[in-house]
Amino acid sequence: MRTRKLACALMLLATAAVFALSAAASELRVHFMDIDRNDGILIECDGEAAFIDSGTHDYGVKAVGYMKSAGVEKLTYYIGTHAHRDHVGGGAPILLAMEPEAVLVPHAGVRRQIKKRAIGEKEKAAANAAVYTIVSPGDEVALGGARLLVLGPLVITEGNNSSDLENENSLVLRLTLGNVRFLLTADSMATSLRAIEEASPGALRCDVLKNPHHNSRMEDDLFSACSPRYVIFSTSDKYQPPEAALEAARAMGATPLITSGSQNGTVVFTTDGETLTLSTANLKP
Repeated sequence: MRTRKLACALMLLATAAVFALSAAASELRVHFMDIDRNDGILIECDGEAAFIDSGTHDYGVKAVGYMKSAGVEKLTYYIGTHAHRDHVGGGAPILLAMEPEAVLVPHAGVRRQIKKRAIGEKEKAAANAAVYTIVSPGDEVALGGARLLVLGPLVITEGNNSSDLENENSLVLRLTLGNVRFLLTADSMATSLRAIEEASPGALRCDVLKNPHHNSRMEDDLFSACSPRYVIFSTSDKYQPPEAALEAARAMGATPLITSGSQNGTVVFTTDGETLTLSTANLKP
């Protein structure tokens, strides 16, 4: 009996060790594309991939080319953060080429926008055939060993999808592997982010912050709540972040990175859940 118990204990320890090694072996890569004043974020972990937004149709085509050059042939998730053309207008070519298992959206208007912007019968068929899932705060999906948690929006604002009100509906996502966190904010507004932090203090804390709404300046109290090491400004050469936004980031101890072609270009972070490294296409931080 004792021998049996010992054997069971050893088996449990061995299983735990295998899981520990598996977790330790996870590698997460997050690419913030040089994709004009749009968002294009490729996430890779343990052989699975997700892509967030893309911009207008031409940039969706560009995103497909970028993913294929990175060795990604299929997506686990395509994520459309809100129903603005400069975020999901290029969703259909991605759905056609990358055949995601699920399309994650905050409300049905995003699905309609993706379908509306599809060009040609094949894209329209892909947009219609895709499996859309409306996600809400607290929902979490796995991507390899990483976890993608929906933090917001806490409330969906009804209205015209082309209006500024739609920014309030932007998905706010926290991507985590081990002790490393990325906060992906799309075009979320200060009111939305503040509501998240008030409801769950510490929820916004991160190592890498995708600055809300491209080249805008984040308000100081929210920046303090995030306390990032790096801030990504996903924007174009024409629409650079104001110097005040860059100085605010530096004053809080963060390194600003700008994805436009004349600045850092595409930025890629790699982490094992403990260490965090980055590479840039152009200027070094």
